[in-house]
Amino acid sequence: RHELESAGYTRRQIDALLQEGRMFRLAPGLYGSPLTPPHITQALRRNHRVTCINALKLYGFWVPPTSSRHEARLRGGRRSGDTLGLPEVVLHDPPLRNWPDPHPVLPLPIAVEHALHCLDDDGAAIVLESGLHEGLLSDADVVDAMSALSARRRDGILPLRHDAQSGTETKVTRYLRKRGVRVRTQVEIPGIGRVDLLAGERLIIECDSVLWHSSPEQVNTDRARDLEAAHLGYAVLRLSYPQIMVTWDQTSQTLLDMIRADEHRPEVAAVRGCTRIAPAPPRMSTRLRAGQKLRLWPERGCPRHHRKRPFGLITSDWPNHLGRSSGPANEWS
Repeated sequence: RHELESAGYTRRQIDALLQEGRMFRLAPGLYGSPLTPPHITQALRRNHRVTCINALKLYGFWVPPTSSRHEARLRGGRRSGDTLGLPEVVLHDPPLRNWPDPHPVLPLPIAVEHALHCLDDDGAAIVLESGLHEGLLSDADVVDAMSALSARRRDGILPLRHDAQSGTETKVTRYLRKRGVRVRTQVEIPGIGRVDLLAGERLIIECDSVLWHSSPEQVNTDRARDLEAAHLGYAVLRLSYPQIMVTWDQTSQTLLDMIRADEHRPEVAAVRGCTRIAPAPPRMSTRLRAGQKLRLWPERGCPRHHRKRPFGLITSDWPNHLGRSSGPANEWS
C-alpha cells in the first residue's frame, strides 16, 4: 500500500482496483495482481515471506532446482509445513521478531544466510559463485555470510570462483577438483574459442543450457567447434542441464570412468597397458612468513591452532582468496 500511495494512488483508486479484480488483498498493507507469482501469493496469505533459494532466484541468482517452497515466519506462527497440511513448505528458523521491510521477499543478506544453512556444500557454492559472477555479492558479502558457519562447513564450500557462468559449471568443476583433477575454467583455445571447462590438458567439458545451445544456428556452431577440437586432439564432452542436475549419479560415474581411463591426459603421455597414478599432493606449508596473514582457504593438514585463527583474514600476497586462480596448489593434471 505504501508503494501505491507513493505512486500517487488515493484510497478511492485503490478500492476501485480491488473491486474491478485488477488487484487483491494478500495481507495487511500488501496487495497482489494476476501477475503475482503463485508461491508469493500463497506465502503472503499464510503471513509468511519468501526466502532462501526461492528468494535468491527472484534476485537473479542461479539456484539449484527445488520443488520446495522456502518461507520465513514470525514468532508465534506455525512451526512446519506438515502442520499447515503442506509438506512442501520449508519454514526457516529462527522465526523473526518482525518483518525487516514490507517487501514480500526477505532482504538479500537474510535469504543468503538461510540458503547457506539449508543447502549442501555444492548447493551453497553454486549460489555464492552465481552471486559473485553476477555482481550481486561482493567478496566482503561472502565473508560476512560465511562467518557464522563452522570451520568444517566453510572448508566444504571454499574455494569459490568469480567466473562461474552457471551452477552446472560449478557442480562439475567441484566434482573433478575434489578428485585431484586440474580444471581450468573459461579457457580460450586457439582455433576453437572459449570453452567452459578444460580438465587436464585435453578433455573439454561444455555445460550446455537450453537457452544458449538449442537454436539451429548455435547447434551448428557447437558441432563445428567440436569437429575442430577433435582435429586438434581434444576430447569433447557436452553435458545438458538434466544430466548434471537431475541424473548426476550416472553422469558423475561416467566422468569418473573417463578420468580413470586418462581421457583428460595428452595422448602422447598415455602408456598402453599401464595404470597411471597421480603423485600424492605435497603437504601444504603451515609456516607463515613475516607480515603474512592466514589465507581464506581450507587449511587441510594445518595445525589445529591455525584453524582457530579469525575467519576472514586475507594473506597480503594472495588477492584471489575466493578462488580467482586456476585452482588449489594440490591439483594434478
